[in-house]
Amino acid sequence: MADSSAVQQHPLFANLSAEQLARLTQASRPRHYPAGQAVLLEHDWSDGYYLITAGIAKVAIASSGGDEVIVGLLGAGELFGELRALGFEARTAEVTALTALQVIHLQSTPLSQALQVEPQLGLRLAQGLARRLLETNRRFAYRSEDATARVVEALDCLAQKAALPQTTSAWQPVPLINVSIVGSLAGMARETASRELSTLEKRGFLVRKSDPWQLSVQLLRRYGLRAESAS
Repeated sequence: MADSSAVQQHPLFANLSAEQLARLTQASRPRHYPAGQAVLLEHDWSDGYYLITAGIAKVAIASSGGDEVIVGLLGAGELFGELRALGFEARTAEVTALTALQVIHLQSTPLSQALQVEPQLGLRLAQGLARRLLETNRRFAYRSEDATARVVEALDCLAQKAALPQTTSAWQPVPLINVSIVGSLAGMARETASRELSTLEKRGFLVRKSDPWQLSVQLLRRYGLRAESAS
């Protein structure tokens, strides 16, 4: 059994009884995945759902032409695979470890049972799914922007999911990541992403000599990805 504290402290499971929490975590197992390893496959019939405790995962579907389309990223504290508890038989997307990933695997049946007697649990689950949909909609809205805006949004998405500590208000830390991943997130070729990153670096908006990278908060504000500071 995995350490149940991460499950017990998750907002989704707030107000559940000790007995219900015990059922949720009874068959839980910690799992670790290296970067690049698939956790779930699209159309797979595997059981259970996952709570991320560390790392970033990418969620992708296959296009009609067979190409990978990244529809979202997930970070620590987020769930995936929970649609199984709502009656969806096959997996609707592929989930892969983007960085080294630590998760807790939980069984779907106890969650399904809890949903039948706890309406607030169902509401919180729906709210979480709605937030994820809004994130996806926002990300795809940026696909109509120019290449620079798309790369900046991709870097911001990585930064938000990594949630690295910010040492100064002027710079946002971004996990060191392969340029190909940035290109995939931004919906462009690796060469285009590399060129855009180099341009941002030359203009003083991005520092890639450090680990993590540092991205200008001023640039994020320019593209509407951060609220303007109070005057």
